[in-house]
Amino acid sequence: MKRIVQQKLDQAIQLLNEQSVDCWITFVRETSQTHDPALDLILGFGLTWESALIVTRSGETIAIVGRYDADNVRKLEAYDQVLGYDQSIRELLVGEIARRDPQTIALNYSLSDSGSDGLTHGMFLKLGKLLGDPYASRFVSAEGVVRRLRERKSSAEVERIRATIRLTEAVYAELFRLPLRGMTERQVWERAGEIVARHDAAFGWERVNCPIVNAGPDSSIGHGIPSDITIEPGMIVHFDMGLRFDDYTSDLQRVLYVRRDGETEPPLEAMRAWQACWMALEAGRARRHRDASEADDIGHRDGRDGLRGLRGAIGLLEERCRQQPSPAGRGPGRNRRKTRLNEPQQQLQNRAQNRGRTPGRRRLLQGRPRPLETPPPLLFDGAL
Repeated sequence: MKRIVQQKLDQAIQLLNEQSVDCWITFVRETSQTHDPALDLILGFGLTWESALIVTRSGETIAIVGRYDADNVRKLEAYDQVLGYDQSIRELLVGEIARRDPQTIALNYSLSDSGSDGLTHGMFLKLGKLLGDPYASRFVSAEGVVRRLRERKSSAEVERIRATIRLTEAVYAELFRLPLRGMTERQVWERAGEIVARHDAAFGWERVNCPIVNAGPDSSIGHGIPSDITIEPGMIVHFDMGLRFDDYTSDLQRVLYVRRDGETEPPLEAMRAWQACWMALEAGRARRHRDASEADDIGHRDGRDGLRGLRGAIGLLEERCRQQPSPAGRGPGRNRRKTRLNEPQQQLQNRAQNRGRTPGRRRLLQGRPRPLETPPPLLFDGAL
């Protein structure tokens, strides 16, 4: 954690200069009870007494903390000054601020970003009272600093994130080796817990719905708790799982189709939806500008709102596949009244490659189009 804090403080100084902010103060107390998310970036552990972590545009970093927290902060070797106190933070805090006389003082409050809103109202009032005029009138939101500090991953953060992603993919691989046919959503959820425990990791959010398991069209939409719905052939199953490992959290989703007896591939409608999803992902990966997401486009073509993701539209297709079973190896017959996702796959690719468009009414790609990579198969062999 020491290396990450050092790198994040360097980034914070750069951000203050980019945004012409003179000083950023993270002002906290009893953080085990009331946690400021910014501490995860610039400290990595909790503080007890009233504490001020100060970063200045000129490149200074100062930590003013209670005596019994000071040694822990010094061990980070990240702050230029670590000042401990016994009675009150007032004298040290006022002195350090007055010595620098910042014209703008950024604090952790925000109307729109919860990750930048760690300063409580009481601590905001207290800081204003401690510093008084003219400094209390120079307070501004630190949202632009904190949000970008979280977005810009340092090299040490990237290493940990990649390790957490690799672990999550390993857990998925074990999960998909299970005989999922005939298992309920809840049983899959339970087995995921056993696998994660063996890897000495933790789930990325509340265990009650991590992982999310959605089997078929009757399952909960969104962040539902796994139910007693049984996974059956012909279903599309959606997983949403995150793991927390070494202080960093993954959040990966997977979608699979459970084959009917004799099938060698998913139904045609499911493959078309998957191809459309992959085209949208490719467009985003290429960092092309877009005015509407393919998810929205799929939703509109189906006559329903795309909402927040693709699972709803895929679920509708899955429902149709179940209602219209087909001979082995073939998708269901086309029904133009029920779905307009009936364009051949090669034609979908040609449109994206030759005209810079995804299937549908809206323009997705701008500039010179690039060839699409082959999408991963919506099919798992073996137990499924």
